[in-house]
Amino acid sequence: MDDELEKLRVALRQQTERANRAEAQLNLTETELNLTETKLNLTETKLNRVNAEVRATTFLEYVHNVQTIVAPNLIIETDRKKQASGAVTDVSGKVYPQALHRWTDFPAIHDKQFDAFTSALGVTQHFPSLSDVKSNKNELSPTPRKDEQDIRLFIRTYAEGPAMRIANAFANTCPSLQGTEFLFSNNAYGLHPKVVPQDEQNPPAKKRSPDRVTSLAPDRWGIRNSPDDTETTALVGEYKAAHKARGQCFRQVLGNDPLPETLFADCASCYSEAELEGQVQDQNQHLPVRNNHNMMVAKVLCQAYHYMVISGLQYGYVTSGDCMILLAIPRDTPDVLLTHLIYEPSSIQEAKQTYAAQLATLVILALGAELPPAQWILDTKRILSRWPAKKKKADGSQSITVTGGVLLLPPPSLHHSDDAATEDNQHDSAPSLPSRSPSPCRDNTAAKDHRRDDDPDDDGPAARPRPGIPKRKREEPAAAVAVAVAAPSGSSRGGGGMHASGRNSAPYCTQACLLGVCRLGGGRQGTFDPACPNTPVHSRNGYRTCHPVSAAEICLLVRDQLARNLDQGCECLDKYGMFGETGVLFKITTLKYGYTFVAKGVQSVDAGVLAKEARIYSYCQGLQGTRIPVHLGNIDLVNYYPLRSIATIHHMMLMSWAGPTVDYGVVPARVDMDSEVDAAVDALFSSGIQYYDVKDKNLAWNDEVGGLMVFDFDLAWIPNPAKKRARMDDGLLMR
Repeated sequence: MDDELEKLRVALRQQTERANRAEAQLNLTETELNLTETKLNLTETKLNRVNAEVRATTFLEYVHNVQTIVAPNLIIETDRKKQASGAVTDVSGKVYPQALHRWTDFPAIHDKQFDAFTSALGVTQHFPSLSDVKSNKNELSPTPRKDEQDIRLFIRTYAEGPAMRIANAFANTCPSLQGTEFLFSNNAYGLHPKVVPQDEQNPPAKKRSPDRVTSLAPDRWGIRNSPDDTETTALVGEYKAAHKARGQCFRQVLGNDPLPETLFADCASCYSEAELEGQVQDQNQHLPVRNNHNMMVAKVLCQAYHYMVISGLQYGYVTSGDCMILLAIPRDTPDVLLTHLIYEPSSIQEAKQTYAAQLATLVILALGAELPPAQWILDTKRILSRWPAKKKKADGSQSITVTGGVLLLPPPSLHHSDDAATEDNQHDSAPSLPSRSPSPCRDNTAAKDHRRDDDPDDDGPAARPRPGIPKRKREEPAAAVAVAVAAPSGSSRGGGGMHASGRNSAPYCTQACLLGVCRLGGGRQGTFDPACPNTPVHSRNGYRTCHPVSAAEICLLVRDQLARNLDQGCECLDKYGMFGETGVLFKITTLKYGYTFVAKGVQSVDAGVLAKEARIYSYCQGLQGTRIPVHLGNIDLVNYYPLRSIATIHHMMLMSWAGPTVDYGVVPARVDMDSEVDAAVDALFSSGIQYYDVKDKNLAWNDEVGGLMVFDFDLAWIPNPAKKRARMDDGLLMR
């Protein structure tokens, strides 16, 4: 009996132990399950966090991320020993506004535009991710900003890049801006302004540090790409070193009511008086603190305003990172500058008040603004005063030129230079316009005396055996100065053919038509070309068979026409990419007779290049209208033509439109291009021209002549002028 009980006790004990072990195992399993679940939750949380960082963001999320992540990276150097030295800017000779006003309409405009951003972009996630914003922030230097170069990347990351993305995203949703794209660029779209190199002028008394060199162009350009494949400038931007242009200084001057309306005139006058007394020191340290701030603000805003005026742009901005000032010029009162001050990034709490959001509104305004005509730029500059400019004395020292009241531009001349390129040298003029005899085909009462007595210098080379024809340079399609880049031509046959938009819709005259113009004179008759679409306009004043004017008279007509108004029958084609290293193309129509052709315009510093190219054309008269364009002559503009890139055109070469360049793929399929190139270049060599710049953008297919035409002779040369002159003296090259 006892044995049985013992066995039962042992069995019970074993069963209890097994139950305890099972329960312990169950508890362990449950613990492991809980741990696994916790790990899964952590993994899911991390995954969600990662997904949140890498996914595209909404408009408001993106603005918030930029503000909270990038803005704190602005640290301004406070150690004067490490700060860049020098004045904040040099505005000598630059135009300034007569009045400074607060841009009182901008807050309401921005409120409305920000609501439009929010409504149009909504919850769509098509902005950079949080991870991208952090990555961009990590590209910024962690060290304090001690000069203007240090501030550039910060502004582009914190303000310009986000504003560009916001504006482009909104443009895609806005019917009036559909297809329009905006971008910021270091360079304007167009011909770059040039000055004479320092070594070609009087050497400076001492070496100048790089930060002392006066800039010819803004630090930043806003570029508009339109649906019609045109590209134009839209606004300008200026950077300033944060320690030189502190936000608190701008607040002291621009943050109070009322604004100092005559700030610019007062500071210019103060600067003149101080300079005359020999008191001006670096950073205007002789002035009281308040006046010192006024002078700094006046100079900074004056520089931006000057660039806005000479580029014909209505909007711009200035920033040091520590603050941003949005600028506008009313079209009806261009002597007034409107300003809207945005405080330092750290004080911004709402997305609406960020640099990016407000700059995006400025971009939208700029995209919707119409560019004024070129004549507006000249007319506006004539009514504006200029900041006192220093002039060098005979001993090399500098004196101040005081400008009292309104400073008018100098009287018109054949070599009028612009302040955008104030150091442009004045070259000799292009070859004189040839004279002509009265045409037997025209009514003497209709003739006007546009003749000149001087003849062009026709010295030239003889033809010499050519070496092997150079191979054509294959290259990607590129913008270049060309008599042949494709452009809209329309079908209007009116005298000017100008649209309200400023576009010249008149069709181009044919090669044969302009050849007839060149043949008029010297006892030879230049007859009309029936195939020219403008012949009805040429002949509408009673001329039945031959042209009413010669090439020389057309040159004078164009010069006088542009002297009256730069926009009369003249359209600059740089917006179509028709510009290059030295020149830009224009489409020109003479208002009286409807002759339509192109002009290659250059700056003063490149006048010699244009004169050389004109000589090349004169040596190849027999090829004009077949292998090269018809050359009508060169002119010196009475008033320079200001480009949006702030370059200024002083000289033009008038010639026929050759057609679209071959890099546009317009050559008929049946044409053997290599044979055509060989034939065209061979013709040049046979005429005594050494030409090795054979590339697609210098070749045009012309349907009228059924072959290639060559142009752009900047790099061409004539090896033996003596024999060529002998041939010309014998009359062998006369038409």
